[in-house]
Amino acid sequence: MISFVDNWLQPFSLSASATEGALDLPQGIYVLTMADSSSAATRWEVLYAEVVDGQAVFQRPAPQEWPEGSVIYCAVNAFVLGFVFAELTQLGEQISQVGESEWQRSYGGSTVTLDKAGCHFNLSPAGGLITIAVPS
Repeated sequence: MISFVDNWLQPFSLSASATEGALDLPQGIYVLTMADSSSAATRWEVLYAEVVDGQAVFQRPAPQEWPEGSVIYCAVNAFVLGFVFAELTQLGEQISQVGESEWQRSYGGSTVTLDKAGCHFNLSPAGGLITIAVPS
């Protein structure tokens, strides 16, 4: 699972061949961005970092040289959004393969059915029908 830290930024220099470095992040796996400036960046590199005890091991698909004055930060980027949407698509595919019997449960004589086409549950207590809408 990808970890996130709001508003985290650290001055950081990194040679193109470097595969590790010290980061003041909690333990976790991060998608981080390197930039040549904290306020007026002109180039970026997205890298993956696994942090344990303040030491990060990097995977760098397109390594660049990052001299003094560069920064590394944690932010949502195109890779992270692509990952999230791919996971949601996969989850949707898994849900669509669930049989109808998994969408229906009986509780105390009432049947509860999740309507896959919308955001609501249908309850059938003693022959009547009650719909509970769940806001999206």
